[in-house]
Amino acid sequence: MRRWLVLSMALASAAWADDVQPKGASGAQARQLQFKVKKIVSLEAHTEKPSFYGDPRPHLLDRGRALYYGRGAFYGPGLVYVVELPKLEEHLLEAPTAEFSQQHPELLVKPVVEDMPCLDRTDGRAALVLKDLKEQKTYVAWWDLAQNALTSAFVVGEKGKANWVGVSAIGYLPERGECFVHVEKSVGAGFDDAVVAVGKDGARTVATFHPKFITSHGPWFDPVHQRAAIVEIVEVPGAQPTGYLVDLANGGVRPFPIPQLVYGFTFDPDGRTLYAYGVKAGELWAIDAATGAAARRIRMGDVGHALGWIDDALTVVGNVRIHLLDKRTLGHRGAVGTRRIAPEAVNVENSIVLPDGTVALDTFYKLYMTRVEQ
Repeated sequence: MRRWLVLSMALASAAWADDVQPKGASGAQARQLQFKVKKIVSLEAHTEKPSFYGDPRPHLLDRGRALYYGRGAFYGPGLVYVVELPKLEEHLLEAPTAEFSQQHPELLVKPVVEDMPCLDRTDGRAALVLKDLKEQKTYVAWWDLAQNALTSAFVVGEKGKANWVGVSAIGYLPERGECFVHVEKSVGAGFDDAVVAVGKDGARTVATFHPKFITSHGPWFDPVHQRAAIVEIVEVPGAQPTGYLVDLANGGVRPFPIPQLVYGFTFDPDGRTLYAYGVKAGELWAIDAATGAAARRIRMGDVGHALGWIDDALTVVGNVRIHLLDKRTLGHRGAVGTRRIAPEAVNVENSIVLPDGTVALDTFYKLYMTRVEQ
């Protein structure tokens, strides 16, 4: 934990030292944008009984109508903390994991929620990531919201003696009735990765690939085009990381080059372009989804974490600024200082741009729900 904190502080310091002043298409300094903080959501409000972990990173649920923000710890291991969108109402959901654990002693399931990768109130179900007591098997369990009961659990990853397994949320496709997760497994000096779909009756492997480097950041979900993007993370000088575009419908995997340390990624709504921000080089790439080629590259300098859309503007949430860009030219439309919004902000790694254009600016303990005006 301390190592990651030191790394985060180092990245933040590097961003301020290496910041490139944003310029508009004419070469003039980009205009300063106005903003409004709509609400501050804080895990600190729940630091006593129950307390919360602010991990995994925030991700969208319920067809973009809710945001996962944290999970219970200690006194509330079955709790999930979500923010309803666009109302920004906070809710604590208590999953009946203890009852399920008692009903299925043969599974040795811990009553601790590790993540909620999927929630769909229309279909009346949610999916939870659980582990067994020995930390060997990782399950995705279905939660029937109407009955308030966990109805089944399926193994999606199993740890061996000399490896580890990580499971990350991708999202839910209602037309398929499946929750998709990314499973990463260390194997010797490399990795075996898979995208797994969990349905009502079991889990199936959609796609497999074998990255050279760890894929710990992401994945990113494109429900409209039924795709996910998964990226390698590496800091070795001269190394060329790879991104993987996974077709959730047919299992196809398209590798494509990416800049080093991609912390921010997004899909163009038209489906033709992928955008990736590489922290190591401070570069934003516009990548052709069909060919995998980087059609445009610009250097920004700021440590960019979240990418998304405010109206038709490509938005980069950085440690120093929130940048609004023209998606065709990647020229600046405007920017606003991150610390103007959140004075204590140093590293905003887990920030996210919501579907309505609200920026959820994460400062580790608080989410500043902010609307930036073009």
